[in-house]
Amino acid sequence: RKENRTKGNTRPASSSRMADKLAMAGEFGRYVGFDSLTGGGVNTTNGSVSDQVATVGSHDHQTYNETAHFMTVLRQLGKKDTITKLKALAEFTSYCESQPSSELKCGLSVWSLMFIKLCTDNDHRVREATHKGMAAFLSKVRGEFQPHLKTVMGAWTAGMNDSHNSASVAAITAFTNTFSADKQQQVFQFTFKEIVQYMEDIVLVQTADTYTDPKSYTKDERVRRYEMSVSMAVLGVRYALEQLSEEFISQKDCLDQVVKKPGLVKLSKHTNPMVSSYCKQYYNNNYY
Repeated sequence: RKENRTKGNTRPASSSRMADKLAMAGEFGRYVGFDSLTGGGVNTTNGSVSDQVATVGSHDHQTYNETAHFMTVLRQLGKKDTITKLKALAEFTSYCESQPSSELKCGLSVWSLMFIKLCTDNDHRVREATHKGMAAFLSKVRGEFQPHLKTVMGAWTAGMNDSHNSASVAAITAFTNTFSADKQQQVFQFTFKEIVQYMEDIVLVQTADTYTDPKSYTKDERVRRYEMSVSMAVLGVRYALEQLSEEFISQKDCLDQVVKKPGLVKLSKHTNPMVSSYCKQYYNNNYY
């Protein structure tokens, strides 16, 4: 007899068939590389991250299935619905905790992009779950993540200054569980330029309408996410400064290049009291 039909006359994809498609989409074992991130080829603030990610395959059919499942979980993280994202983050965290590092390496680039977007989600539960997912992921991949550290550190540091306490605690815990006390300052030194650039992009380049997709979110949602991200990013730079030595700070000129720009000064007079307050704190910092 004929098989059941589905809407649009399409067949539901089995994990093995999906894996075959993943393998055919590009070279075995290839993702969007770190070079493409630093070159600006990937938009991390707008649109569907999954649409920007190259797929990966393997010579082993069992690995096909595992890869397909992991990619399906990651793809669900790009959904707009909050409940769907929370379920996907819970599954992602559980998967990371139960799998060896060898099964997670294929998600290094994809997760880095997802993380940047999710840790500025309007829902504090999503932000908190994102940092818990990062902790679980890094507990397995460890040093394999180093090439992607500069990519995520701006958003991660901003998350450590989330206005919602449980989210900020989750971000700080993920960081301190990953890096020993004697290594933490080195991490901020290694990624300091990117932390400043992350703040500069949000504050001086992006707007509420460019930072969040206008086709998928209301005006109020876009404004709320943008203003929250501005506050977190500004405090993120200040937080990073507090972790660094005065000697290191005095050797860097990237901060002067940012604080002298008029766009940041204007934010100290922003109509949103949270934004204006945090920007004033930024300028009142003893380092300036």
